[in-house]
Amino acid sequence: MRNARILFWILAFVVSKITIILLVMVIVFDAADATERAVVNLLIKEGSEERSDSTLTLNIEVLRWRSDVEYWANKYGIADWTMELLAIIYVESSGRLPDLMQSSESAGLPPNTLEYEDSISQGVRYLAQIIARARSLGIKDRFAIFQAYNFGIFYINHLANNNLSHSLDVSASYSRTVVAPSLGNTTGQRFSYPNHIAIANGKPWLYVNGGNFHYAFVVGQTLKQMNTANKGDTPILDGVTFPLDPPFHITSTFGSRWGTHHYGIDLSVRFGAPVRSVMAGEVISVVNHFDSANGWHGHPGGWGNFVLIEHGNGTQTLYAHLMREVQVQVGDRVTAGQQIAFQGNSGSSTGTHLHFEWLENGVRINPELRVNFRDVAH
Repeated sequence: MRNARILFWILAFVVSKITIILLVMVIVFDAADATERAVVNLLIKEGSEERSDSTLTLNIEVLRWRSDVEYWANKYGIADWTMELLAIIYVESSGRLPDLMQSSESAGLPPNTLEYEDSISQGVRYLAQIIARARSLGIKDRFAIFQAYNFGIFYINHLANNNLSHSLDVSASYSRTVVAPSLGNTTGQRFSYPNHIAIANGKPWLYVNGGNFHYAFVVGQTLKQMNTANKGDTPILDGVTFPLDPPFHITSTFGSRWGTHHYGIDLSVRFGAPVRSVMAGEVISVVNHFDSANGWHGHPGGWGNFVLIEHGNGTQTLYAHLMREVQVQVGDRVTAGQQIAFQGNSGSSTGTHLHFEWLENGVRINPELRVNFRDVAH
């Protein structure tokens, strides 16, 4: 009898726990649905308030350092110069040299001494010093500040002391009479510089040891391309960006998986993260407000909400498991880096992520053959 009572209380305890768990699950699922709606509404509101330059499109080697640039820009009080700093990285190294901002010499070190984040930290610090000096002397011209990053901070003093405004002629004269002689070129020796900006400026040369007197215009043109990429007014730098803002996690790769073939790559940042078109193109298929009757490529409902974009020359990209508020519709033209949806967990998904596919002439190829995800992944 005593054993029976013990067994009864054990069973009662187990049943009560199961009941509580089931109630919690119902509440959680209801709350999750409400939470998703709230997150969507918040993200749409935030997206509508973004600056036009939020669709920044650079080569992936530069884009991978964006979070570091933002960190140091905030630390040194020039958070509103993030885009300018990324443009400087693109001009200085295209993200392909360890001394990303070529900032070693500004710290009194030999060229290419600093590497990666140390280069960014010093470069941002130095630009902040130039900006502070310019402001103290009443100079507001961004091009003067860009040029001082190349020539050195004393270029700002030169402009102020001689009551000059930055221009190509002023910059060229400073290169010829100040920078070059300080490094041994006292005769005005020069060499060919067939950069398209220099050609457009009518002076396709540089002075030996004189720095780059076209530098401000090169940075300015790069910045213009970055800021207008979403309008289709100018070419997009290197053409391809990431579908999620890096850094992100690679949760599953292309190839064999669970006894089948996984035809894409799974990436994850966080629930509700912006999903972007990797290239310019036209939206040709959309599943929005997913239900189990929707599907594609033999996956009835498996991808949940998804977007398929045609990029030309037989290339298409697919973005799946999106949140329910997809931001584009069939026929929309999109640009590289343009936000099209939010990372979600719709369809047959074991957790929030983006399923990304790359197709060429109908063949689903490994996306890593076209986009270098691993350099920016956690």
